[in-house]
Amino acid sequence: MRAPAARGTLRPKFVWNASVADGCALPSYELEVDDSCATVKDCSFPTPAIHITTSSTSYRAEVDLEVSSVAPVGRRYYWRVRACRAPTCSAWSSTRYLDVGRADHDYNGDGYTDLNFSSSIAGPAGIFYGSALGPADTVTRIATDHDVTYGDTGDINGDGFDDLLLSTAGLSAYFGSADGLPAKPTWTLNGNGFPFVQADFDGDGYPDAVVVGSSPVVMADYFAGSASGLPAKRTSYFINPLLGDSPGLYNLRAADFNGDGMADLAGNSLHTSYVYTYLSGSSFPMAAPNSAIKGLAANTDSMLQTAIFDTDGDLHDDITIATVSSPGYPFGVLYQYKSQGSTFPAKATLTLPDNIHPATDAYGEQAISGDLLGRDGLPDLVVTAPQGFYGAKFYVYAGTALQSTQPLEIYNPSTKQGWWFGHVLKVGDFNGDGDADLVVCDSEYSPKGRALVYYGPLDKNTVSPNKLIDAPAGFNTFCTVIN
Repeated sequence: MRAPAARGTLRPKFVWNASVADGCALPSYELEVDDSCATVKDCSFPTPAIHITTSSTSYRAEVDLEVSSVAPVGRRYYWRVRACRAPTCSAWSSTRYLDVGRADHDYNGDGYTDLNFSSSIAGPAGIFYGSALGPADTVTRIATDHDVTYGDTGDINGDGFDDLLLSTAGLSAYFGSADGLPAKPTWTLNGNGFPFVQADFDGDGYPDAVVVGSSPVVMADYFAGSASGLPAKRTSYFINPLLGDSPGLYNLRAADFNGDGMADLAGNSLHTSYVYTYLSGSSFPMAAPNSAIKGLAANTDSMLQTAIFDTDGDLHDDITIATVSSPGYPFGVLYQYKSQGSTFPAKATLTLPDNIHPATDAYGEQAISGDLLGRDGLPDLVVTAPQGFYGAKFYVYAGTALQSTQPLEIYNPSTKQGWWFGHVLKVGDFNGDGDADLVVCDSEYSPKGRALVYYGPLDKNTVSPNKLIDAPAGFNTFCTVIN
């Protein structure tokens, strides 16, 4: 079962799997939705906001769910479902949760997505807080003790405010509040600045972290989150499927591949052309990946870019991989792998060669997904081409129609080529209008880089960014890391 994250709507849709057919009359389903639970494990649903019986395997709320209008804006709801055939019902399903009316990456809980930049050269990180006018004109600085290599955002302590996690000389967590992020980290973990991702892999309501290891044997460490945040020592670890492929994973992503409402893990191997997937559950982190997609690229193995999103509305996230070059093709290629539930096919479900643009465009250098072409609820795909003949550019494909529709083609207004145009991308609703917006980084723009903000929905008339953010004073480089 699954309720997609209902950020931006107060009438979420709940979806669950049908009971296994047994030759008898079809069952009905009883659904409860409640906001009065303390945690996922301590939830008796005493005052459900929704309690209905339906013959369908989905239900959309008919009225707006109540949410807070003060920080943190929105509210967390818990839900469960069971099958009934008179006079008995099955046991209730496991409890799941969703955040209603909350913006993604909202550090001060005001309902707007905030924009965070860090520098890959030692210096401060900066927050441009969102508003009805978009990202703020002034930056709020937070301290870092080293150059930032990776960043991620999630509500680490489950208080309704998103928190920021940065990888520097170790890991540093900055807990959000109504005042925004603190100037100094709330929590630190000594170590090296390796890639990581945070998501709720065990479904307890608190994000966990997977941090890439430095050992040829241990591919990544797993830290199980709680109300107090992340633990000082790892909870468990992943064994490297290919010994010697150290440090193991690169370009980590969290997604829901089997539609059970819990985060699963995907990561590229650093030196071989594999994308591994790991399903969440009682055995997470499992001893071996449940799926390994291989043989994608030549000479660019460590630079595979993955965009993970539901391409067909079946509530199973799929994997789209962009490559600058690939065997048999003298140009960039998109490979799409449709989820089969617990595994992925050995061969791509869809291969989309970019035979219009030569490999010198560096088509496929970066990729990201988001509902950028309209509010249909399904993500679209952005692919960059920083070495385009007439200047750096990016493409926006309709996520459900990669092959049948021509993508939007949007150029860098500086008409300049550069490997760093679009090297960092970000999707969010920065002005709170309900449409997804896109931020494209151009860290080579003189003198120290800038960010281009495009307000959604994007269409054929989208030519220039709605807002330009130049590097603030004190940043050695700008827009090289975005979290």
